[in-house]
Amino acid sequence: MNTTKRFFTSFIALLMCISMYSCNDTADTGENDLDDPDVVESNNSPDESDESIADTDESDSESESEDETVKELTPEEIAELSDKEYFADYFVPVVRFVAATDQHYDGSNEGKAEHIGRIFDDMYEYSANHESYNNLDAVFFLGDTVTPGTVEIYEDFFGIVDEHVREETTVRVILGNHEFDNTPDAVENLLQVSGYDSPDAHLEINGYHFLLLSTSKDTNGKDYNNVQRYWLRNKLKEADESDPTESKPIFVIQHMPVSGTIYDSAWARDSLRPILTGYHQVIDLSGHSHYPVNDPRSFWQGSYSAFGCGTMSFYEMDIIGSEGDGVFPTDNEGGWTKYNDGSHNGSHFLLVEVDANNAVKIQAYDLFSGEFIMDPILLRSVASTDDFIYTSERKAQSQKPYFPEDMKFEITESTPSSVKISFTQAECDEGDIIQHYRCFLKKDGKIIARNFVLGVYYFFPIPETVSTNFSGLEAGSEYELAIVAVNSWGKVSKQLVYTFTTPEA
Repeated sequence: MNTTKRFFTSFIALLMCISMYSCNDTADTGENDLDDPDVVESNNSPDESDESIADTDESDSESESEDETVKELTPEEIAELSDKEYFADYFVPVVRFVAATDQHYDGSNEGKAEHIGRIFDDMYEYSANHESYNNLDAVFFLGDTVTPGTVEIYEDFFGIVDEHVREETTVRVILGNHEFDNTPDAVENLLQVSGYDSPDAHLEINGYHFLLLSTSKDTNGKDYNNVQRYWLRNKLKEADESDPTESKPIFVIQHMPVSGTIYDSAWARDSLRPILTGYHQVIDLSGHSHYPVNDPRSFWQGSYSAFGCGTMSFYEMDIIGSEGDGVFPTDNEGGWTKYNDGSHNGSHFLLVEVDANNAVKIQAYDLFSGEFIMDPILLRSVASTDDFIYTSERKAQSQKPYFPEDMKFEITESTPSSVKISFTQAECDEGDIIQHYRCFLKKDGKIIARNFVLGVYYFFPIPETVSTNFSGLEAGSEYELAIVAVNSWGKVSKQLVYTFTTPEA
């Protein structure tokens, strides 16, 4: 009898404790009965501690006041904010994705395998640390992802992805040209391993349209066929009609750039240009060229917007006004070769974010240094071409580069017949880069040799100095080294001259 009484007494006490705990828990955390329309849902995230949630009434009041201030801004007031103010204080992403290209993964390169995984690891960390939006919604691989596109290599690649990807993230791989290297069944192999229904895709993520286009089998990965172009035209029309304001960006993603847009369209194709030209809200993302993402020629706005997504394997570039395409960097001193040895020296990709006002923030990330490598590209609006700022006018507006006042030359190697001279890198406008240097060796006032040295703006941290070499010199002779710097738009600095004498034999 006493046992039964104690049981019921304890049971009633337990019920009272549960009731008190539930009331206190609701009061402390702001949790509520979702069926009660009079209860306002808490803005606190599930990860916040009880201590941070149970702030003082004063701090809550201040926070609410600040939130109300942001919400009370009219569109006209927001429009008057500078880009810097807007993106610093009012840009809150609602979608975030990665565009990465040209991994050229062949199943054997451990460095490339590591970097494929780190795309996810590093961007999950970035997202988790973001103050307002913690999702990584998608990762897109823009072609030449594997080389070649065999079942075995695709299985290896997707195995790496599966080890790192989370459920929240959509992953999509499209075909470039190198998947077809001695592999005519590259399309079928991708579909078999990935489970995709088609090599092309129309995705809608958080209200934004993504149109992904693989190169076609019947062109052996070199272009897009008529069926695909018809598909793209119809999907663009569909996406456009879903937004009467024509202010939401539509993302078109393919391997090869469109001719007449980004640097360098020598690798580009004409087939998509008439389709995209009619849609100013298009943001076109491409790979293929292997050109560094932080060269300002890698982004373009004209009748729409286009951005090159760099490379995750090796760099290739030009030397403006001289060597044309097909220059491959060899070191961090400005050296280069015309022969591609396949060195894994490039690992850039783009991280793209969009907010509810359809503003777009694009950042370039370098996996070797683990850092974002240039000022973000900030697009306040794609609602009209009048809003575009990354236009061809940038070339005319660009200023000539210049050498710093504390410019230094140093002979680092010297023999009676050869010399290696390092010199301080030149400087240029914010957002521009030093593309290369022209080095002229003179003797008795006549040019006897010349070298082109790359500006090394693509390795991070960017080196402070670069070097040039000359051989076949005469012992105990005086020479002049004349140097000019050239920026990404071909603007040339004033000439700087350094005099030296070779040692006696």
